[in-house]
Amino acid sequence: MIERMLPYTVLPMTCLLLVTTGVSQDADQAGTVVERDGRSFTVRKDGLPPSTKDGFRALLPAEGLSGWVVTGGGATVERNGDVLHGHGNSRRNTFLMSPGFHGDFVLEGEVMIEAGGNSGWQVRSRQDVPGDRGSGIRGYQFEVDSSPRSWSGGLYDELRRGWIHPLEGDDDARSAFRNGAWNHYRIECLGPHLRSWVNGVPCADVLDLADLEGHIAFQVHSGGCDVRWRGLRLIELGTSGFVPVGPWRGIGAPGGFVLEPDGSLRSRTGPSTTPVRAELTGRETTFRMKYELEGSMTIRLSDATGERPVLIRVEEGPKGPSTTLSGRAGETIDHPVIAPGAGTGTEREDGTRELVIDLEGPRLVVLIDGTIRNRVMLDGPVRPTGLEIEAGPDAKGVVRISDPRVLRRLEPVLRN
Repeated sequence: MIERMLPYTVLPMTCLLLVTTGVSQDADQAGTVVERDGRSFTVRKDGLPPSTKDGFRALLPAEGLSGWVVTGGGATVERNGDVLHGHGNSRRNTFLMSPGFHGDFVLEGEVMIEAGGNSGWQVRSRQDVPGDRGSGIRGYQFEVDSSPRSWSGGLYDELRRGWIHPLEGDDDARSAFRNGAWNHYRIECLGPHLRSWVNGVPCADVLDLADLEGHIAFQVHSGGCDVRWRGLRLIELGTSGFVPVGPWRGIGAPGGFVLEPDGSLRSRTGPSTTPVRAELTGRETTFRMKYELEGSMTIRLSDATGERPVLIRVEEGPKGPSTTLSGRAGETIDHPVIAPGAGTGTEREDGTRELVIDLEGPRLVVLIDGTIRNRVMLDGPVRPTGLEIEAGPDAKGVVRISDPRVLRRLEPVLRN
């Protein structure tokens, strides 16, 4: 049975329930381990990522494409059994868009494209004009590139920032895609981390907070394009979102912080200082806060393993902000990639700066106003049990912390 979908066709919308589920690996298929900057991934003996015995579900309906929407250009998308086929010579990009939003997930499948064509896997994306079937799609796209450039698996931001993680200089990633053949993609969107593997080879590795949920879609690029997908399957892992940090201990202690009516923390600076502390569960690894500072402050992340805490000293001086790590910092690393506009603004009317701290296994990234200040490998993974903030003895005037938040896995929700 072939079901054709043309742009502007009215289709019934369905609701999607996001559920949390586990993933188990087939032990007998384990092969080599690929490692890069603290990120490891086991590749099966046949060259593909690990399969799973449970957790995945089919991305498409059992039959047809009920609920899915074609939007943008005039190319045709049809389904023949398990295979999606997009083809045409539209002057605009065409997309087959999922009926619901997806937050944290693992997406797998295979793609094959005719020589000279270009396509992509859209994730956490939205219509440029919501509800308009002629609208293009805006958001993250993992590239399918048959050109000599060979950036398949790289991350592009459709209708926004352009390339986030091109694959220039990464010969292993650039050689992973095989023209004229089926290519296996694994795409992970977990909190702020977006990653891809093509035929088992690590490609994009990005930290970006601009979008934490959105549609999945498949692109048929403008111009002549003939592309097919098959074996599309998904593991839903809920949705991540930022929630306030707290309650705080140590409020009002001599030399410490007081809680302002607007919820911000204001320091009582002096020769002796006292930190405030918020308890964590050991699972939270991404933090963000706004601050006003003249002088320095120290942020401590204690570790459930009993290892030394991670210490981040933030200093604001005449030349702008700087950060210094101590305790467990090791070598500087190249991944994850952070592109301008990664969900942290650089201009705020209230004059504050925004600090983002992200931990993933042994990797630590510190951003101020979207600019990388530190990207290092620690001496081991960190599972924070406490977040402490302390004004430095050299702080002049007031140190103010506002809107401190932590990224947490939210309860599954029903979304249209």
